[in-house]
Amino acid sequence: MRRQTSYNSAHIQSRSNSRILSVPRLTKIKKAPRKCCPKSSYLVCVVLLALSISWLNIERTNGETSSEAKKLHAEISASAIVPKSNVVAKVDVDLAESEEAKDQNNFFIPLYHRESYEKEIKSALKPLESAVNTTAAYKHQFWSGFCNQRMMFLGVLFLAQDTNSTQILVESIKWKDQFGTNERIRHDHLFDTVHWNSFHPKLPRMALHSETLFPDVSIKNRGSNINVSPGIEWEVVGDPFVNATRPYPIGKKQTEAVHKYLSHNNRVYRMGIERRSIELEVMKGALRPHPAIEDIIQEFIFDLQKLHETNYVTEE
Repeated sequence: MRRQTSYNSAHIQSRSNSRILSVPRLTKIKKAPRKCCPKSSYLVCVVLLALSISWLNIERTNGETSSEAKKLHAEISASAIVPKSNVVAKVDVDLAESEEAKDQNNFFIPLYHRESYEKEIKSALKPLESAVNTTAAYKHQFWSGFCNQRMMFLGVLFLAQDTNSTQILVESIKWKDQFGTNERIRHDHLFDTVHWNSFHPKLPRMALHSETLFPDVSIKNRGSNINVSPGIEWEVVGDPFVNATRPYPIGKKQTEAVHKYLSHNNRVYRMGIERRSIELEVMKGALRPHPAIEDIIQEFIFDLQKLHETNYVTEE
């Protein structure tokens, strides 16, 4: 039995003055039970409707099947006048084509070739001597998850743009591994830097350290491998923001890069200013995964297609 609660008012005379105070008093009113629950009726209607639709689908399917069977029977009858040799030859050709297509579709063909890409990346990361005096190095490290690190990376690009930097030492840009090691991984091992540098001068290009061109810093090992997780050590006396020139540091505080991006993004939404051109280039596709990682992603999608026999649509 369901009960409903309602409020009645009792008037109480105040002893301190003649005002009448209305104080709510809780009373319980019994209500007669319902003979039929609306939810139950609704559920019965839904079930009956589903059964009706299923029956109609079965009837329609049977009709289509019978019409398709008649069409197939007519085609078989018409093919009876075709010479047997032609039929066998056509079947053999179709079978050969289907087997060839099956072989091509059952195996993933990787696009990344390590030797050729290493030659390209070595040439792409070679520092430009003409840009020695406009080369920057990020002084701090990324932290937290990927989305936060992406905001920090964009903030570093904003800092480079504000200081008219045309190159950034790639050893100074490291992404934190979130899968147990907490190790910093050099930028060009995760992202396609050959593709990135093709956007220069719209974007500051990534460049490897050179002892002769950039004597104000040295590269030290900060992880399991110096090539994977290098560290930047400043070889100047005193404050590198005052004394270092080749390269010069950007990002005086650890939070400066992420705050740079967040403040700009806030102005975009609140004041309606346009996004920076450097951010638009990143959004258009300048920052994309390393070819080896991209192959892993594409192979994973390929396996999903085979597993579920579904066509997955991805943008180029």
